[in-house]
Order: sequence, then C-alpha cells, then structure tokens
Amino acid sequence: YPLIKGEIFKNGLKSYVYIGEKQIDKHPEFKLYLISKIHPPVHADIRSFLCFVNFSFTLSGLTSQLLTIAVMKEIPELEIQKSNSLVTEEDLKAELYSLENALLNDLSTSEGNIVENVNLLASLNETKEKSLHISNALDQSNSLQEDIDKQRNRYLTLANKGAQIYFLLVSFSQVNHMYRYGLETYIRLFKLALETESTDLEMESKVYQYISKLQLHVYNYISRSLFKRDLLTFALHFVHGIHDNLFNKNEWEYLCGVFRVENSSQALNLENSDGIPSWCNFERKVDIHALKSTFPSLFSILNLFNEGLWLEFARSTYCEHHIPAAIVNRLTAFQRLIVIQTLRPDRMKAAMQSFCEQALGFSIFSSHSLNLEKIILQSSSHVPILIIISPGSDPSQELHDVAERIIGIENLIEFPLDECNEENVVQKIMQQSLVKSWLCLKNLHLVVEILHTIEKCCSEFQAHEHFRLILTSEQHSSFPVNLLTNCLKISYEAPVGVKYNMLRTYERWSDDYIAQGNNPVRSRLLFSLTWFHVVLQERCNFIPFGWSQYYEFSLSDLRAAANFIDRMYKWRKSDLSDDSQWWCFIHGVLVNAIYGSRIDHPMDIQLYSSIVARFFNADISSNVQKFAPFDLFPYSYRKDHFVDTISELSNKDNSSLLLLQNNLDRNSQCLESMHVLSQLKLFIITDMDVAYFDRHRWKVQLEETFVLWKNLNHTSKLVEQKFKNTELTAEVSPLFDFLYLEYSTSL
Repeated sequence: YPLIKGEIFKNGLKSYVYIGEKQIDKHPEFKLYLISKIHPPVHADIRSFLCFVNFSFTLSGLTSQLLTIAVMKEIPELEIQKSNSLVTEEDLKAELYSLENALLNDLSTSEGNIVENVNLLASLNETKEKSLHISNALDQSNSLQEDIDKQRNRYLTLANKGAQIYFLLVSFSQVNHMYRYGLETYIRLFKLALETESTDLEMESKVYQYISKLQLHVYNYISRSLFKRDLLTFALHFVHGIHDNLFNKNEWEYLCGVFRVENSSQALNLENSDGIPSWCNFERKVDIHALKSTFPSLFSILNLFNEGLWLEFARSTYCEHHIPAAIVNRLTAFQRLIVIQTLRPDRMKAAMQSFCEQALGFSIFSSHSLNLEKIILQSSSHVPILIIISPGSDPSQELHDVAERIIGIENLIEFPLDECNEENVVQKIMQQSLVKSWLCLKNLHLVVEILHTIEKCCSEFQAHEHFRLILTSEQHSSFPVNLLTNCLKISYEAPVGVKYNMLRTYERWSDDYIAQGNNPVRSRLLFSLTWFHVVLQERCNFIPFGWSQYYEFSLSDLRAAANFIDRMYKWRKSDLSDDSQWWCFIHGVLVNAIYGSRIDHPMDIQLYSSIVARFFNADISSNVQKFAPFDLFPYSYRKDHFVDTISELSNKDNSSLLLLQNNLDRNSQCLESMHVLSQLKLFIITDMDVAYFDRHRWKVQLEETFVLWKNLNHTSKLVEQKFKNTELTAEVSPLFDFLYLEYSTSL
C-alpha cells in the first residue's frame, strides 16, 4: 500500500519507500503495473490511487475473431489473401514513411541554393515517383480489401450471432457463481458448428444452418452444467438474447414485472368484480388491470368478456393449447405467454417450456440427461472434469461403474480433500498424470483456500493420454473463476421429469444386461423398477403431498434393487406369476430394506407400501398388461423395445405419471414460474444499471417519494427553511463540520 499511495520519502537526492519494515530505494522512472485475469476486490481506501484499464474482449472484437474463424473454415484462400493484403499494405505504408523521412533529411542537410542543387532535385524527383507508385499500390490494396470484405461479410451474421451468444453465457453467472465458461471452450463449440456439412448452396440458408447448429451445441454443452431448477431460466434468457424479433417493445420487461403502467383511478374499480370477466378467477383482477393499462391494443384483441369464447380455456387442464382459435392467430408466441401469465399462472411453467422449444426447435430438457461415461470418453486429458453436486447427491457409485467398464476399477484413485494439504494434492496430481489413471479429488468446496494451487497445477502438468482429472464440489461463492472456466462442468442430479430420468437409467444398463437369460418377465421387472425409482424421486418435488418430508432415494438404492432381482432369478428359474410367496418376498425386501429403510414417517410408510404393491405384482408376467401411461407394457427382453416405449412419453410430466392427483402440480408450476421470472429480472435490472444514468427515469421513479416527503414536512416548514451561512472557527470539531455540511446541503 505505501508504494501505491505514493508514500515516498527523500534523503538528499535519493527516494525510498517502506515495504513492511524494509527501506527500499525507488528509482525516479519506476512504474508499477498490476495485471489480473479477473477483476480483483480492491478496498475503497486504495481504489482511488489505481487506474483501472480493462483489456478484456469486447463484442466487436469477438465478432471479428469469429468472422476470421468462419472464413478460414469456409474460404481459407480468401482469409490468406486478406492477411497477405494487410501485410503488403503495412509494408507500403512503412516504405512511404521512410521516403518522407529521407526527403526531410535531404532538405534539412542541403547547402546553398536548393534550385541549383542537382543532386537534391534528382532525389526529389525519384522520391516523387516512388511516392506516386506507393500511393497507387495502396489504392489498389484498399480496393482489393473492399472486395475481400464484401465476400467475408457474408458470414458476418454468423459472427455477430456467435459473439452475442457468448456474452449471454458470460452474463448467466449472475444466477450462480459456478456458471462460468471460458472463451477457449466457446470457440471450440463454434468450430464444431462449422463442421456441419451443409447441402444448401445459397449462402443465407447455409449461414442459418450454422447458427442453428451453434445454438444446439452451445445449449447442450451449457445445460449439462446447470442445475435443473435453472434450466428454464437459461432457456428463456437464451431465447431472449438471440431471438429478439420474437418480442415487441416492453413485452419482455412486462413479463418479468419490471415495466407495468398503472392507473389508480381504474384500480379503485377492482375492489369488486366490476370490470373482470365473469369466467375468470377474481384473484386475477390486478393482472388483468395491469395488462389493460400497459397493452390496451392487446387487451382489446383478447375480447375477454366473451364468456363463450373463453370458457373452454378456463376449464382446460392444458389451457396453453386452448386459447380461442379466433384470437390465437392474431397473437405472437410471446403474447400468448403473457396471456397465460395473466389469466392462468398455474400453467405458466408449461407455457414457458413450450415457448422456448418452439423458438429453439429442440427439447430444452433432453440434453440434461447425463451420460457420465460418454462425457468422460469425449473429454481430453488436459481438461479437468468438474462435477457440481447438490447436497445429498454422490456420483461415486456411478463413477465406479464407469471406471470398471473403461479403465479398470484399480486405476480409479479417489482422494478426499477435507483433510489434505497443498503439497500432498499437488504431488498426487503430478504423480498420477504420468500414468493411465483417473484421479478423483472430492469435496473441493471444503478446501477453497488451496484451489488456486490446484488451478496452477492443472495448467502446467503434461498428462498421459488416458489420464483424467475429476473434481467434485458443491457450489461455493469463493470457487476460483479461472478454474471454473477451464473445467468441463457437469451438474450431478436426477434429470428433469420421468421420461429423461428413465432414459438415463437405461443408458447405464447394457443390452446384454437387460436381455440376460432372455427372460421377458425379468426385463419387465427391471422396467417397473426403473419407473418405481423415478416416482419415488419425483414425488419429493411435491412435499407435503408426495411425501411428508424429503427422502434421499439414490442410485445406490436402484443398484441394490436390481442386484436383488438378479439374485432372485438365480435362485428361482421358473416364472413368478403363480407364486404369491415370491411377490410377498419382493415386497418385504423393498419395504423393510431397500428404499423402505429410508422412510420413517408412519403415513409415508403406508403410502410407500401401496406404491410397491402397485408396481410389483403378478400382472407383470402377463403379456397383455396395460400399465398407464404406457399403452402396452412391453413383453420383451430387448432393451430397444423398452427405450422406444419410454421415448413415446411426453416431455412434460403430468401427475398421473407420479401417481398423484391431476391438479397437484398447479401450485408447483406457479412457484417455479415465479422463481424463473425473479431470476430473469436480475438481468434486466443489471442491464439498466450498467447501461447509463437516465435522469428522467430516476425522476419518474422518485417523484412519488418526493411528493410524500413534502407533504409529511408541510407543517414543520422544513422545506421553506433557509440556510444561514455561518463561518466555522478552528475550534469546531471535524465531526460537527461534517454534520453541518450535510445539513446545509440537504436544505
């Protein structure tokens, strides 16, 4: 601090500064530059002594970089020609500058009459000819670059969209500190999108295809690092950032609750049911009033007071699909979402999901189905894999299974960090990186103080091609940003919904495991177990209706139950359909040992027993059994038959899939949609604050406060009070001086 604050002392002609207890000489030309990859926290008392210079990339700079990458991939000779042209232009400019200097030097050193100096005149003529030649060459070079830029700019739309997408990813770290992504990773995704073979000859169609592939690759990569509670937030943020043509003025701000026009005279009429459609819930009065005040033209199109037109919408369980046909074609996709928010917020989450999938052209939850084996195989030895775990989840069992299939369980080294020091960790990383092994460092959130050392170590080691460094951590606000951006991140939790949860389980099981013994009853029993496992987990999202409290049903329970089924079939080779004792045995094991041992509430135990009886009974042996929501329970031992049956499920769950009441998810949808909108509001407020200071906006927002303050102080005459200048003497304390200055300024 003394050096930064300029606390320099002099002793004669020498200058020195105290660093700690040491006196260090200071040279008069000494300059101090501090460089950091991230914006460091700086105390307020030192901030005024520093000059901050931001050398990070900008939107225009990233656009130029992505344009170069795209042109180099599509028309490499054009980019080479562009580079050569720039080099030639710089050489010509340097030569012209040298001629000008030489001319000035000749003029300054000439003696006598310039007109009679033959050598000087000859040099001037030669310089003039060369200058004209260079100027012509520069003109030709500029003309060539203009032609080249016209061809390069055909990919400018792709580059602009690519840069725009990256800055969307950067801003999403406001939701969670762990959601940080590096530019190097993004450029790799950008190049991957360009590898798509395009069959369209038209440039506009080709660029559009590249943009679509880029969106898909980026979304798939990012979504697997997000917790499922943030997936819908990211999808809406993603759509809003890259498809701004889907939103009319102020509609996005209205949805997030930032922009609404209120009219107090109309609000008085909302104390009763006047002005509210008879078919509509009275609780929606405030939102209907806000919609009418903010978007009067949209409100007139809706014709809400036509009860016959809107009656089916009001009664439908899936109202987002039953907006009146006479009206729906006059609304944009986003305006339909506003209508759902205003009239039926109990279907808001489903409506937001449909809007995102319609805008993006793919399912927003399908990519969240984690395949740890595939991710590890596609990763590289020099990029650490960071598994972000939620409280209660543990990837150890699945990691063991994957390691056993790929590299051998003996080559998986697990190293908990809760009690380790830095030297042991660094030594372990350097040692294992040289051999064929997987090193798993667990619980990084418990030792954040040594993560900078791990980050430095990861950037320096030379790894074996089959080495993988796997890190596990819960989210932590002090996790180093550079380590986050350099890792391949995965969020470890159950996938979203029944469909993707079941598909994830079947991805873990091989074809041979499902078809073991060619026994369709065993395969159907595993299918029922998969669904049973998903139901137990998903019902935890509906506490206290699904369960009275949260229970940690994990992958180890599923594995134990599947092993039990295998052992049971080894003991008994015959069919189970005619033996009730075996079904009682299965029920007893599941209720009293596997899964059931976690449940301690009497009502939950009773409910759990009924669910077990629902999923495991003699009907599984029947080849004609219908098991809702599946039209036909597959009577087969082939894995693909069961996967096809699961794939036919809707992406949006309904309560019947979880054996719950049909209307139970209404309250859940309202709460989840409110959570999403509150997160989206963060981006709007941040953008407004960072953009500029709008004096008019502040005046409008504070006007009511000013009027209220004036009315409150009307009787005290404080507003009319005049300030009297009083000269302060030297005896006045600094505290009194400060308070008096504040008082006078306020008046």
